[in-house]
Amino acid sequence: MAKEEFFYLYADERAAVTSLARRMEPFYNQVVAAVEVCEAETVLCGVNFDQNLTWPAFFEEEISPGSGA
Repeated sequence: MAKEEFFYLYADERAAVTSLARRMEPFYNQVVAAVEVCEAETVLCGVNFDQNLTWPAFFEEEISPGSGA
C-alpha cells in the first residue's frame, strides 16, 4: 500500500492494522526460521527504515525489540 494510505489507516484503523500484522506473524516467523538455517553470508529483511517515514515514536512502539509488536 502507498505510504500515505498506511499513515491514514494506522491513525484511523489501528486495531485492523494490528490484527493484520498478527495474522502475518506466523509467516514472518517462518521466514526468520528459514534464515536461521540458511548458509547465505548476508540476508536483508526489513531494513528500509527512514526517519521521515518511520518516526521515532512509531519505531519505539511498533518495531524495536520488546515493543510487543
